[in-house]
Amino acid sequence: MGDSWITYRCWAHHILGEHESELAAARKAIASHPEWEWVREDEIAALAALGRVDEAIEAAERCLVDPEIAGQAGYIVIDGAAELRAHGHREASLVLANRVVSWCEMRPDSTQASAEETGLHVEALRYAERWREAAQLLRPVVVDGTDNPRVIGVLGGFAGRLGDREGAIEASESLRRLDDRHLFGWHTYRRACIAAVLGEREDAVALLRQAFAEGLEYGQYLHIEIDLETLWDYPPFQELMEPKG
Repeated sequence: MGDSWITYRCWAHHILGEHESELAAARKAIASHPEWEWVREDEIAALAALGRVDEAIEAAERCLVDPEIAGQAGYIVIDGAAELRAHGHREASLVLANRVVSWCEMRPDSTQASAEETGLHVEALRYAERWREAAQLLRPVVVDGTDNPRVIGVLGGFAGRLGDREGAIEASESLRRLDDRHLFGWHTYRRACIAAVLGEREDAVALLRQAFAEGLEYGQYLHIEIDLETLWDYPPFQELMEPKG
């Protein structure tokens, strides 16, 4: 419970732009509970937002060699890379993402995407802008059959980035046709991501609003999603992401 509470507190600080407070809370938690995994991501996120890029990279590198958090280290660092990108540090983000790609390639059990998730290797390639390699890893999951909205949507995003507009639209339509009352808007969220990749910003924001109406949770992940990058400077998206209340 303790680590979740600290993480939610850090997220709140982050969304409100209170990054010094976010960093202080994360570092205090790390010092007292080094086994807590996700507060490491909070530290990197705060450093990225503060423009302390070298410190963010150093914190991420420590994660990859820390046995306390070995199970989640790769995902923590990829989220750190995403935070760096979201805060205007694209080159540093690419460095971290490629670092995780190399880390994955030394861990054969981590290189295959499943029908349940895209897999760490795919995520690392995605944030490293190595779209074609990532798509090649992920495509067999779809060929074998899946109704996982994340897998379908991420592959649709790759199609859009690689110039296959028809394939991207086909993925969006596949998501639209999913019929499961437990999706809670995640399929519509991925449709918004595809629309954003295709440059259809108005449609993307409309789909995000629909996803929220369907039950999509608001969270920090929204501001670091690489497939929404074309919306980051778009006023309707900024207004939608602004904390209310």
